[in-house]
Amino acid sequence: MNDAIYDILVLPQATAKANGRDVILPWDLPITAGVQERMHRFTKLDADIELESVLEEVAARPPLDLALADNTAARLPSLFGAISLALAEIVKIGDSELKEVHTSEWERAFRIVKVLV
Repeated sequence: MNDAIYDILVLPQATAKANGRDVILPWDLPITAGVQERMHRFTKLDADIELESVLEEVAARPPLDLALADNTAARLPSLFGAISLALAEIVKIGDSELKEVHTSEWERAFRIVKVLV
């Protein structure tokens, strides 16, 4: 998941740079209609995710060229939650009868997400 999150944060740099900015704004993030819908669902769940380890993993990667605006950073919890919901949904679509999720199912879901990110 951390690869997908990092990729989502790296890609908007080109958009911001093309618009002459040195900061990544919320609309630079590649949020599709499906991701937006899952962000809303995640927010309605009122779920609290532990972002510290995820952000540490992202921070351990090569640094971004541009800074995130405060309002962009504020969207990250719901974006990360949306990715989590999407991954779970992909696993369920792959096998609706699945009772236990194993490494192979998660790896398949991550590969699908990687194609889209």
